[in-house]
Amino acid sequence: MNTVNILANFVASQEILAYFLIFIGIIIEGEVVVLFSGILAHLGGLSIITSFFVGVLGIISKSYLGYYLGAYLEKKYPHNRFFRYIESKILYFLPHFKDRPFWSIFFSKFIYGINHFAIILAGYLKINFKTYFKAEFASSIVWLMEFLALGYFFSYAAIGYSKDIRKFSIIILVFIIAFILLENLITFLYELFRAKEEK
Repeated sequence: MNTVNILANFVASQEILAYFLIFIGIIIEGEVVVLFSGILAHLGGLSIITSFFVGVLGIISKSYLGYYLGAYLEKKYPHNRFFRYIESKILYFLPHFKDRPFWSIFFSKFIYGINHFAIILAGYLKINFKTYFKAEFASSIVWLMEFLALGYFFSYAAIGYSKDIRKFSIIILVFIIAFILLENLITFLYELFRAKEEK
């Protein structure tokens, strides 16, 4: 029987590559990458502490890159329609983005599909960098711990059911799909709530 130990041993043998992929993954996507980090940490393929610190480096890099990309795009395309659209979308979810940037940026981390745009928009709108970075860093640390813990819990629950790698993988896949659907449902309900508020 192929057990999860095979997966854990394979990841452990490619540890440096795995941490590099976590670092890049956090910059590009985030949630699923950190969930998998927590899963692999529970299996013993990765260190939870090293995964956390690699995650922090990814968060810092993403925060700097996103903000300065936004600032660069504002200089290059100051009245671009696309950015006006993004701004209207962000202001729909976070109406106090300009006058209360700290809490708006902080909460953007927990609204599915919004944070990437909020980071770039912060640079585009020239939000004070210290305020932006404190909010982004604080929310990202909470987010990182939350998703590592969720991945760890998913793995614990799945391995309690089966150590067979195929069954384990299916359970983890179902967990992740259910989690993504839940995030989308929460965002959808928030949109409905905002639409009712505006009427």
